[in-house]
Amino acid sequence: MIKIGEATYSPTQLLVNYAEQGNLTIGKFCSIGTDVRVYLGGNHRSDWLTTHPLHKYFNPKDHIDSDIPGYPGTNGDVTIGNDVWLADRVVIHSGVIIPNGCIIGSDSVVREYDNDFLNEFGIYLGNPLQKVGTRGQAALLHLKLSIPWWDWPMEYIKEIYPLLQASDYKPVVEYFFFNKEKIQDEISRNKT
Repeated sequence: MIKIGEATYSPTQLLVNYAEQGNLTIGKFCSIGTDVRVYLGGNHRSDWLTTHPLHKYFNPKDHIDSDIPGYPGTNGDVTIGNDVWLADRVVIHSGVIIPNGCIIGSDSVVREYDNDFLNEFGIYLGNPLQKVGTRGQAALLHLKLSIPWWDWPMEYIKEIYPLLQASDYKPVVEYFFFNKEKIQDEISRNKT
């Protein structure tokens, strides 16, 4: 199953390989570049004596992949948080969890073992993936708000989007505390 959050966009179609092997969840307000690929499975068995799917070659009509336990393999679902930017040609393998606010730079490859060092609002690049920075102001904003801006009702986000497209987090915090009760009330109403 593929679930994509509100206001997430991509200029081209997202390429999801082996979608039948897992779930892909993408949060709200994500920016996805061109030629981004997500692999939900398709892993060859490294514990076999061969990595080749010989059953497809010798008995293509008699055997389908689902007849062979663990083939093709997967490392699990892929979850991408809110306000994440995946730049052009990023490759994401099964089992990956990308936290809120991350930036993954062009041509980067994200693997399951990268989960251990991916942090909210981190900036990552490369193959192998390396942390090259932090979205400092965005991280500070997140710490100051009891409700992340992407969970606010859309009318409030629409009202302040110019403030979100700036570097200073303080006006957003001021707006939030001035409107906090209204925002919380509307969120509560929408949950029921």
